[in-house]
Amino acid sequence: MSAVLSSSAPPSASPAPLRHPHLLLWAVCALALMSTAGVALPYPILAPIFVGGPVDDFTHFLGLRPELLMGLALAVNPAGILVGSLFVGPMSDRYGRRRVLGITITATLVGYGLSAFALASRDYPLFVLSRFATGLTEGNVAVVRALLADWHPQLERTRSFAWLNASLYIGWLVGPLLGGLTLPWGEAVPFIVAAVVLVPCLVLLGLGL
Repeated sequence: MSAVLSSSAPPSASPAPLRHPHLLLWAVCALALMSTAGVALPYPILAPIFVGGPVDDFTHFLGLRPELLMGLALAVNPAGILVGSLFVGPMSDRYGRRRVLGITITATLVGYGLSAFALASRDYPLFVLSRFATGLTEGNVAVVRALLADWHPQLERTRSFAWLNASLYIGWLVGPLLGGLTLPWGEAVPFIVAAVVLVPCLVLLGLGL
């Protein structure tokens, strides 16, 4: 009986050849970089707003202390990543890596745009919600790892994962630098720049697959 079952089981299908495997590697590394950069991006932006900044509904929402509001605004994004990582990976198993990755990138782009709008309009609840929503969709690093594993050996496994891990760490450097360098042009500008950076990621992902 076991022999019959084993002989009747369909062979595991290998993934179709990639058109441009190196473009795919660049795309997923850029996504990994932006996932950690997005967490660290607000650090140099929110500190001057809440500490010594203007007294308004944004910095004193519901009469709460600015330090508490800043801490909440910083904490919701990694909290969203934690929650998102629990369901984004299983969704990619069910609906496909490419589709889920494309949707999460687009949603992250929209989230950055909403964060920029919330800062410009001084809307604290919208800013917190947009940061949490962005975190939910930035929990796609598990999908990126699975994608690289799926396309082995077309992408050399050890080298690809080394680049991916390096990109995650580099993101912690890029996030504060991006926020600090673009902050002089306006509080919302760093989030707009982050959204723009994701557009080439979508293009590279489409070209690489």
